[in-house]
Amino acid sequence: MTRINELHENKKQDVISKRQEARDKVLFLLLFSCFLLIFVSCVPPRVALVKKTCVDCHQKEYKKYSSDESQHNPVIEKLCEGCHIPHGAIGALYLKNEGSALCYNCHEKDKERLEKKNLHDPLKKKDCLTCHSPHSSKSKKLLRIDGNELCFKCHNKENFMRKKIHKPQEEGCVKCHNPHSSDNPHGLIMPVRQLCLGCHEANSGLKAAHRDYPFADSDCTGCHASHSSSNEKLLRENIHKPFAELNCDSCHNPSDSKLPLGMKIEGDALCYKCHSDKKESFKKAHIHSPVKDGNCLYCHNPHTSDYKNGLRSPEKNLCYSCHEKEKKEHQKKYIHTALTKNNCSDCHDPHASEQKKGLKFEDKMLCYSCHKEGNFKNQVSHLPVAEGKCIMCHSPHASDFEYELVAKTDELCYNCHADGKKWTGKFSIHTPVKNGDCVKCHKPHGSTIKGILVQKKESLCLKCHADTERGLGNEDLHPPYKDGNCYSCHDSHASNKNKQLIDDEPELCYGCHKDLKIGFAASRHIHDPLSEGKCMICHSPHGGKIKGYLKRSLKPLCLSCHDDIGDKLMAQGEFVHKPVGDGECLKCHRPHYSREENLLLADSPAICEGCHEKENKVFMQRHGNIPFRDGNCTSCHESHSSKNKGLLHKILHKPFEDSRCIECHPASE
Repeated sequence: MTRINELHENKKQDVISKRQEARDKVLFLLLFSCFLLIFVSCVPPRVALVKKTCVDCHQKEYKKYSSDESQHNPVIEKLCEGCHIPHGAIGALYLKNEGSALCYNCHEKDKERLEKKNLHDPLKKKDCLTCHSPHSSKSKKLLRIDGNELCFKCHNKENFMRKKIHKPQEEGCVKCHNPHSSDNPHGLIMPVRQLCLGCHEANSGLKAAHRDYPFADSDCTGCHASHSSSNEKLLRENIHKPFAELNCDSCHNPSDSKLPLGMKIEGDALCYKCHSDKKESFKKAHIHSPVKDGNCLYCHNPHTSDYKNGLRSPEKNLCYSCHEKEKKEHQKKYIHTALTKNNCSDCHDPHASEQKKGLKFEDKMLCYSCHKEGNFKNQVSHLPVAEGKCIMCHSPHASDFEYELVAKTDELCYNCHADGKKWTGKFSIHTPVKNGDCVKCHKPHGSTIKGILVQKKESLCLKCHADTERGLGNEDLHPPYKDGNCYSCHDSHASNKNKQLIDDEPELCYGCHKDLKIGFAASRHIHDPLSEGKCMICHSPHGGKIKGYLKRSLKPLCLSCHDDIGDKLMAQGEFVHKPVGDGECLKCHRPHYSREENLLLADSPAICEGCHEKENKVFMQRHGNIPFRDGNCTSCHESHSSKNKGLLHKILHKPFEDSRCIECHPASE
């Protein structure tokens, strides 16, 4: 019965436990739901963002653009993002692409222009904005300026505004030229002859103007300027005499002949018919190829030209038509003035010369035709100048180095002065040498001073080293420095010694101060700085305001090493020897060497007698009237300072301290 009751009790407990567990779950779910409801109620309601356009902020700019006559389509449609990234690192200036690539995103068809033979320079450089405004313009097609004035931004207006102006130019450049690209030269909209005959009808009047010679297959621009001219009929500036006189048949066959444009005489023989004086002058050692080949028309236009002497093109361009290699060589930073002026004939005779390369004069005389000869007449001349070999150093055309030098300054100098290269490997190198700046000290052409120096050597160094004069005064200068003879101590280029010295201390100093070297060898006691070969511990090498070129006055100079003595002198209640107090160390000591210990001038008592007269009555009394013969003063006295009066030693014998000398020493009679 008890067992049954236990089972019932256990079952009852299980039911109660399960009910409790179920209540806990319901309570958890209820609390979680409340929490979730509270959390959701705290989140603010989502508000839809309204997208603003660029124009909403950039009203000022848009107002300006919209007031112009011509507007870019993205501006009209307010589609700024068509070109700009709206949140770029630098705002609206941050474009989606660079240069013309951005424009071709919309104007893709215009890319076909790039396939033409001749491209307008801005198109070639992919810079549409040279001509067009990116937003708006007061001109059509977004052009920055109206009409020809836009073209004159790049093209020299003067060449288009001479006395006689071609009518189409007045109507606008685009009458004849395509502003972007063309398969025709100079961006023409069609071939020259076809373009000209579009306005100038090939009738009897035009034929009569050409003296009945056929012109249908001719290049009109061979005789006529295409834009403007100082001459009637737009003839080019320089007109060949027979052409000016309308004597076409002086060179050509008659107009009614089978070959009217044929020449009466072939080659240069026709030219020499008038220019007979030139024929003999061309018979020289070196003849220009076209002259030698009898082909005058290779360089000269037989009718008209805009260039001097009837040349077919600007002089330099004409020369480059054959001398292509030289054209590449001349594309350098520094260019000879004659070349910048397009005047090859300043130096070269275009026909014939007795000099190589067709030069007008021999060697330096050619240079002197522009560069004043007097500027190169010096007492001391650089050898290449003296020999007239300017091109040893200078390129006659162009160079990557200033003054058209053929190499960097130092490398150029080392071509002749090869021994100078050794300087670059030394320990201490003069700054101009290190920088390859030889002309800092030397004149490249000549000078009145030996070594072709830029100024007298006495002042040359101070040109850069002016700071060495600071604080020196004029009281006591080292003779080499005073005389400007810096080279007696320093190498002017480089040295393996510090500060470019020509030798180490003390041998450098012994070069002049030979007596010190002799005294050094003969003496037993040597001052430490001299023994270590360090003269400059005490002496300034250039001089100063203190005698002996000392770096400081004597007392602080000596005490800078002898600090043990200095410490004593600074002690309170110290009695100081007068020469020490007065800073007159040399009253007792030699500065360099001595036969005596401590570099004394003499042994004691002789050295003391220089100031203290031993026969003096007071002196005798102070020494107890004891005869003072050959005693050593320092056996009783300190030489520099003492705590005791009379510079007596620190520890005194009692009778001596009480002045009872007579107890040990007999009194003098």
